[in-house]
Amino acid sequence: MIAQEGWFQQTSGTTADLNSVFFLDSLNGWVVGDDSTILKTTSGGEEWVDISSGFSGYDHNYKDIFFIDYSIGLIVGGNYSSGVILRSTNRGESWERVTDNNMRGLYALSFYNNNIGFASGGTYFPATGIILKTEDAGLNWDTSLVY
Repeated sequence: MIAQEGWFQQTSGTTADLNSVFFLDSLNGWVVGDDSTILKTTSGGEEWVDISSGFSGYDHNYKDIFFIDYSIGLIVGGNYSSGVILRSTNRGESWERVTDNNMRGLYALSFYNNNIGFASGGTYFPATGIILKTEDAGLNWDTSLVY
């Protein structure tokens, strides 16, 4: 393996703020950002394709993305009035809304194994933190952990 020297700017094709990147291997990766932005690469970042979440007119700022395996991926985010979790079962080609409620913004997402994962976020006014847990690869989320 040869290490790359330095960082090189890539052309994304979007003007939206980009918040998180996730790569499954050296070629396949995704970036999420504000204004419902989802970008995908199959060329190691040389080219990026805009993937629609399918929720036009339903703007969210996507904050984090995680793929459990080559098929199943999840996105968390939100806006001022609601949090959102999206799930894909086809390598991020299309997305379904798993939950959308008054949690406000969700900011981080991670999985312990192929089934157990956590998402976190919160609100500023009133200051409330939330931790969500799934035990079925992101299909259902326990929302009982509010601080």
